[in-house]
Amino acid sequence: VLYLAYFMATKQAIIKTFDRGVIPPFAVTGVLVFLLLLQPDFGGAAVLCMLLFFMCLVGGTRFLYLFFSALIAGGAAYLLVVRSPYRFKRLTAFLDPFKDAQDTGYQLVQSLYAMGSGKITGLGLGAGR
Repeated sequence: VLYLAYFMATKQAIIKTFDRGVIPPFAVTGVLVFLLLLQPDFGGAAVLCMLLFFMCLVGGTRFLYLFFSALIAGGAAYLLVVRSPYRFKRLTAFLDPFKDAQDTGYQLVQSLYAMGSGKITGLGLGAGR
């Protein structure tokens, strides 16, 4: 975040160029995303990519560059999810948590039960189920 903020603030004159305004922040973020995916931390990598996207959007990067980078990132995310069985199971559990409520959808089902029984204010300290 600090690097991107510094880059966007100090390089305002060249932020709309592709070679000097787009490639450096994307390359630095790409290295960090690669390291996160080695963990494997897909969620952290996705948050970092979204952070880059929104900071570039606010910083003044051309929308055309952001559009094509979003297409490429979406395709890469699709491939990462489809080719990894545990990521695919987590996605399908998120889409329909009650299908496998005792295993992959357990945490989401429990959170839905908690919100359903306590509403916005909750049941109170120690009264959870």
